[in-house]
Amino acid sequence: MFEGAKNMIRLLAILILFPGILLKVSDLGAQGPHMNLPVKEYNFGRVANVQYPPAAFEFQNTGDAPLTILMVQANPGVNINFPRRFIQPGEHDYLYVYPRGNSPGPFKEDIRIFTNASDSPLLISVKGERISILNCFPDASDMTIRTVYVVNKISREPVSGAALSFIHNNQDQISSKTGRRGSVNVSLKIGLYAAHISREGFADLADTFFLAKSVPELYFELLPLKANSKPDRKLDAQPTEPSDSSLLPVNLYASNNIVFLIDISQSMSREGKIETLKKSIVSLFAALRNIDKVSLLTYATEPKLVMLSVNGMEKEMLEKQVEKLMPQGTTNGLK
Repeated sequence: MFEGAKNMIRLLAILILFPGILLKVSDLGAQGPHMNLPVKEYNFGRVANVQYPPAAFEFQNTGDAPLTILMVQANPGVNINFPRRFIQPGEHDYLYVYPRGNSPGPFKEDIRIFTNASDSPLLISVKGERISILNCFPDASDMTIRTVYVVNKISREPVSGAALSFIHNNQDQISSKTGRRGSVNVSLKIGLYAAHISREGFADLADTFFLAKSVPELYFELLPLKANSKPDRKLDAQPTEPSDSSLLPVNLYASNNIVFLIDISQSMSREGKIETLKKSIVSLFAALRNIDKVSLLTYATEPKLVMLSVNGMEKEMLEKQVEKLMPQGTTNGLK
């Protein structure tokens, strides 16, 4: 019994001299999740009140348990997109910050990130200076010259050497290529454009848009061909029904009731607008499944119900109805 008392005294002496030993023993095999966020500040520089790529903060779960972002706190001056899922050990992902606001001048916004890895939030910030749109044009004496940016859709890094092709009002073609910083100045007049962007290592991008006078900058996002592991949704998963060959597997995405409300007034006959619109709608049909329903309404002088709750797999019938659309009448959107 006396010997046992001496051993107890020795143990207490060790704990007094080395108090961290209990913490080290208890931590063995219990690291948990850990959010490694190496870059914590992003400077936008001088930006106008127009659309521009967000700040992309890359992070990694360097722990040994799943990591999840519980909540993000920020002022109304920013919008934040973050993955709403578990990030597995070793996995990377991104947190995107979009500044908002109309007032010219410098801005700085702090964001607090709460995770299941710690009781204390991680802090990141964005800053920059909002300037007038007129100050963003490359040449103040020629407002047809716009700056075109091409960025990596995942990392938001500039994409140099991207081939650009713009067709203006279905007639004139303008071609160019981005420089080392992923940008180039191009003379683009007001009007309707069909754009095609390509770069080795990225999926080609086709887009149509109307370019207004007051837009000094255009941004295009290219998806890397080896980025299949980045998106939150696993688009390569097998659908539960073999007959469904769309991009949205029925076992991952709920059913949709989609309504197309289309302007077919006489103004749509100008500059090939109606044909561009038809192509856009038909391209959207490719993602429809047999659990989706589509309705089509048109408006001109009078509104008209063309289709009501058609099954998404009736693609041939859907396309035929769209092809029949012809511009006519006035734009009576109110009725």
